[in-house]
Amino acid sequence: MEIKKDKLFFLILLLFLFLGASFILAQKPLEITYPEIPGTTAPTTTKTALPDYVRYIFQFSLYLSALIAFSSFIYGGVRYLTSAGNLARIKNAKSQISAGFLGLLILASAYLILNTINPQLVAWEVSLPGGAPTGLPAAGPSKPEPTTYVEIPLGGLVENLWGERTEAFPSGFKPADCYQFDDNGDTTQFLENQERLNCIKWLSKAIQIKAENLKEPVEKLQKLYNCQNCCRDCCKDVCDWAECKEICDLNEETGLWESCPLGNLCCEGTQNEGCWESCGAYKCCEGKGMVHQYYYQKCPYSCCEFFEECPCSEICGFETEWCNRCNCICIKENEEGKPVCCNAEQDATKPYEDLLVRSLIDKNLLSEEEKENDPFKDLVDIKTALKELRLTLGLFPLTEALKNNQRICCPGDACPPKIGVIDCLLKNTQTKDLIKKILLGDPAEEEFTTIDEGKLKEILGIPLVMRYLVESGLLTQDRNAAKIMMRELGIRKNEVAFNEIGWMGTSADPNDEWIELYNNTREDINFETESGNWRIKTVSGTIDIELRGIIPTGSFYLLANNENVFSDTEVNLVYEGKLADEGEMLILYDEFGNPIEEMDCGLGWFGGDKELKISMERMNPQGCLNMENWTTNFSAKVQESWRPDYINGLDQGGNPIYGTPGQPNSAGRRAIPYPDFNSAVGELSSKLSQEEELRKKLVLVLRKEENLNKLVKSKEGLTEVLTGEDWRFKNLLSYENVLRILVEDKPTETEYNFELLLANEYIKEVFTEVLIQIGFWKEGEEEQWEELTSILPITITNLKLINDFRQDLTWVLEGRDLMQNCEDPPISYDQMRVPETAIADLNIEKEPTWKDIKKEVFWIEEGLDPATFYCPKLLW
Repeated sequence: MEIKKDKLFFLILLLFLFLGASFILAQKPLEITYPEIPGTTAPTTTKTALPDYVRYIFQFSLYLSALIAFSSFIYGGVRYLTSAGNLARIKNAKSQISAGFLGLLILASAYLILNTINPQLVAWEVSLPGGAPTGLPAAGPSKPEPTTYVEIPLGGLVENLWGERTEAFPSGFKPADCYQFDDNGDTTQFLENQERLNCIKWLSKAIQIKAENLKEPVEKLQKLYNCQNCCRDCCKDVCDWAECKEICDLNEETGLWESCPLGNLCCEGTQNEGCWESCGAYKCCEGKGMVHQYYYQKCPYSCCEFFEECPCSEICGFETEWCNRCNCICIKENEEGKPVCCNAEQDATKPYEDLLVRSLIDKNLLSEEEKENDPFKDLVDIKTALKELRLTLGLFPLTEALKNNQRICCPGDACPPKIGVIDCLLKNTQTKDLIKKILLGDPAEEEFTTIDEGKLKEILGIPLVMRYLVESGLLTQDRNAAKIMMRELGIRKNEVAFNEIGWMGTSADPNDEWIELYNNTREDINFETESGNWRIKTVSGTIDIELRGIIPTGSFYLLANNENVFSDTEVNLVYEGKLADEGEMLILYDEFGNPIEEMDCGLGWFGGDKELKISMERMNPQGCLNMENWTTNFSAKVQESWRPDYINGLDQGGNPIYGTPGQPNSAGRRAIPYPDFNSAVGELSSKLSQEEELRKKLVLVLRKEENLNKLVKSKEGLTEVLTGEDWRFKNLLSYENVLRILVEDKPTETEYNFELLLANEYIKEVFTEVLIQIGFWKEGEEEQWEELTSILPITITNLKLINDFRQDLTWVLEGRDLMQNCEDPPISYDQMRVPETAIADLNIEKEPTWKDIKKEVFWIEEGLDPATFYCPKLLW
């Protein structure tokens, strides 16, 4: 028994080796001819795969068994009909008929059982791994994408804020342009490429000096103002109010107060509500019952050190040896009995102002003699000091007001109501066009006709602007932007794909080449649009094809460099040029000029056979463009015979085309078609509205340089998205970095953007109103514009210094917040050095804003920063 088993094993082994050799050895015709079985392919060459042999044997056995069973059934029937009543022959015939029927039933049951377990067990065709039949089977579920890690160079961000330590500057050095100031806080000289911390220190010291110059006179001024109001409400400030009902008895018959304590005689015999008491040094208030009217007809000296008794006279004030009409507050009653200033009759529009107060604010109003007698002559002129402080601060208060959309009275409008300053600017058409040209175009143009791609990229690169565009869904309104987002999220990666390339020519002419494209979507795609034509180019410049016509949904588009390449297959487009046999890098561009397919075969084609003239095929038209997704067409040469299943058409010499131009690939794997554009936009909008992580991903990846370059290809559409309606323009101007471009930038050597803004009278009026509303200027101080513009380089430099530091500080805080919100604990640089979590094994995304942040510490081994972290984003 063991000998029989050994012999059986030996025979099976020989059979396996023999069959295995048939597809390992060089291709040769078989010495025997296998019978053709309907629905299957008989082995013809030594290249036939072992699975094909097994499948053929199974199908042949199934076919032969069915034939025998059916024949037995028929033969039994004939025997029954010819039995001539012979019982024995009838019985044998019935047995044979039953056996034939039973055999057919067993075969059918076996087929059904095997098909239920796995349809591939009874499939009529089989192919090598990676191959496919002439019909394209549906693709299986896609593989989950790997976790993405966002790089956070926290150490680099901190060093960028305080100063990057280098061998030359071990203590840290962040270069900046700034000004030097003297001991009075005045600008002395401009310094380039200075250490930023020193620049900030110098500017802070100058502001401190200017503020200290204001401190003493402002305190003195405050005291004066308090004393000016002393005759009105000092009693309320310094005394206690005693209600008469708490200290006196009420006579019910007369309604007067009685039995009031001494010192509260103001209540006695009156209907007063109460009296002032415990006034201390302010005896002038003691016992007075004027809670509703704090105005005195006279101002006792004991109440205010600056004022003496001053009864109202024809001219408010009185003469002294050192001051004309000063040291006096004059109050009288008008016809209605209400207190008014004495000088109201002289100039009803001008409220009373004491000369001491006015002289302190502006000494130029006094004569030399008056200045000499001025008790505050040693104090700094408040008006001058305030002006110096404003100029030192520069435009910072104005830009802050713009950022906060300060509510103002818009020039030319009735006021109230007040509206936001941005709303006010956008009400004027000329102003709106000027701002648009400054931000996105050429300010020198009369009308906004030229869009500067560099400016547009700068604005789109601002994180908050991109977040606003993505979260609001505005980007989906631009077709180019929508397509870029779809590709990033895998909704429609490549609408059109390189599908097959006949770079090796044909048997008739090796110079006859062809390229096949495939439409991956559920819609027809027109290669000719208003935005431009689709194109195919090679990096070497051997071909440059402008595509024309339409490629229907799920169909093929055939290009050839000779209209006669195929004798029986229609070509959609004839192009000029020839692909190099050594390999090419082929790029397919969409209508916006963005590359959607980049196949790098520069070092050699991924498939195809030059000698046998067999084409190069793509397995999955939605898969990657690397070598693993391409193969040689499965045509198999057997001397003069070919496998016809993988051959489509004839060349101009009548020879077979060893490929499938215009037909499904022999190695094709049909993926589920992408949705049509409108449906894809709906899917994109739905994903963005529901999945915050995808929004974050887009905000990050769309700001990469390569994506910004793609986005600005539709600059007109994006400009419409940003500024097409006032509410969009207003949103754009609400971001600090956009306002920085508007105010800080100097597009030419001689002119700042801010100067262009001030040249517009309406904008100048709006800015003036803003500065008045925030208390930075007073009415009538518009002449300060001339002084401000005269030192514009200083104010812009100071503003940029402040804003740059604030921006760098914000980056540090953003890095901290990002680390706190990782899906899992962030991985440190030290952890990444462990082999099993090496950086090369991870999908790393970098924040484009931080592209210039150095992640190196010169004294650390390998030059990397251990304070760099990697934040996992599991949903990506």
